Amino acid sequence: MENNKAVVYARYSSDKQTEQSIEGQLRECQAYAERKGIRIIGQYVDRALSGRMDARPDFQRMVRDSKKKLFDFVIVYQFDRFARDRYDSANYKHILKQNGVKVLSAKEDISSDPAGIMLETMLEGMAEYFSAELSVKVKRGMKESFMKGNYLGGGTTYGYDVFEQKYVINEKEAKVVRKVFEDYSKGIRSQVIRKWLKDNDIKTKRGVNFATSSLMQMLANKKYIGTLTFAKQEIEDIIPPIIDKAIFLRVQERIKKNMRTPAKQKAHEPYILSGKLFCAYCKALMIADSGTNHQGTIYRYYKCASKKHARNKECIKTQVIKAYLENLVFNAVKQFIFNDEILKKAAKQIVAVAMRQDENTNLMKLEKQLDDTQKQIENFLYAIGQGIITADTKTKMLELEASKADILYRIDGEKLNTTIKLTEDEVLFWLLQFRQGKEDDNAFRERLIDTFVNKVILYNDKVVIIFNIKGQDGEQISVDEIIKDLENDKVEKFEYEQYGVPERNRTFN
Repeated sequence: MENNKAVVYARYSSDKQTEQSIEGQLRECQAYAERKGIRIIGQYVDRALSGRMDARPDFQRMVRDSKKKLFDFVIVYQFDRFARDRYDSANYKHILKQNGVKVLSAKEDISSDPAGIMLETMLEGMAEYFSAELSVKVKRGMKESFMKGNYLGGGTTYGYDVFEQKYVINEKEAKVVRKVFEDYSKGIRSQVIRKWLKDNDIKTKRGVNFATSSLMQMLANKKYIGTLTFAKQEIEDIIPPIIDKAIFLRVQERIKKNMRTPAKQKAHEPYILSGKLFCAYCKALMIADSGTNHQGTIYRYYKCASKKHARNKECIKTQVIKAYLENLVFNAVKQFIFNDEILKKAAKQIVAVAMRQDENTNLMKLEKQLDDTQKQIENFLYAIGQGIITADTKTKMLELEASKADILYRIDGEKLNTTIKLTEDEVLFWLLQFRQGKEDDNAFRERLIDTFVNKVILYNDKVVIIFNIKGQDGEQISVDEIIKDLENDKVEKFEYEQYGVPERNRTFN
């Protein structure tokens, strides 16, 4: 198990930067990845687009692709390439985190404003709450449509068209669906069916050849027997069926029979220090790894990336058992947050960062669009009241009402980005809630470390923890500088703790 794959995201704004800046960003990110033992598997680039806009094509594609679990990190030249607005940044980092992806900066080993990291964690929590609230509202409306058998949005299912929000059978496509189900139920292999589809130039609704995944999705889709599914609920016989239920059941039995059960599935387990843990000897990231003994027991640990990939055979850092190290850091952070003076200092720095945030220009633009749309609607209503009605009046009114609904929906989303007026007492109250967390709650442990820990420097005989509280706002510290300051005893004591690591717990062989 290796968490060391990454993609690069680069962006430049038309007013200040040029194409050359993209090349420079990609070059720096590549060099950073090589130093840290991370493998680049792709890149996303937005040209001449502001970081204040989240409607960036490649940025949005990157966020969508993060759901595929193909990469573990997004590397940017600097954090402002990801997003300039702290609130926007927190929202999208929250989405990426849900997909198991973390954002790294090539030029900012430690954020220039560590208190901002804690602010972002607060905002991520708000994003999570907001998303849940918005999801409830959206699902409420969708459930009404679901109960009526209406089209719920998204891609149209092959074999159906949508007319006035109702599913109608596309007879040409339905013939293909029936043949696919009949052939598969008779034992014809999926590869043969795919070849037949390709040879006859039969493509998906998106205009591409059927892949194994899209074919299997078709064969498992209950819409073809008239059943709609939404939020784990099903309603049978609510849309026109294409496939006989008996054939559908035979197909499902064959799918189950053909499913291969891997001998040993390695359950996904989050490595909560990923992206924060560095080797003290060669400065590379410590990455996730695992091993299995003859009895099939899986051992999980962190290993120096450069040593693992044989880039630096001379590095003396030994691998460390994952559970032991994470518990050690977690317990250190718990001690840290029970220091009232430190939390007061953290609250003060967070408020200072929040006060520096700019206005949410996206929200202002949307509110102006809403105002303009409302005026157009009122003008149409006035014209109708005066008896001025044309053949296009109804169509235009429906378009305006739909546009208004869309803008209102987007405004709800942008309200997360509105500058929040925080007081030190409010922030301190939020920070104090971490004292109430449960030690066996993995989500709590991850959030605690994400909030308070900036970097962990790992030696063979001690662990150095750099917290997100700095002596001065705006101070930048690289891993190299941290280690130099440690050697010269210049690091403030509240920023780190040292722990001897018992030999029996230190390594995995």
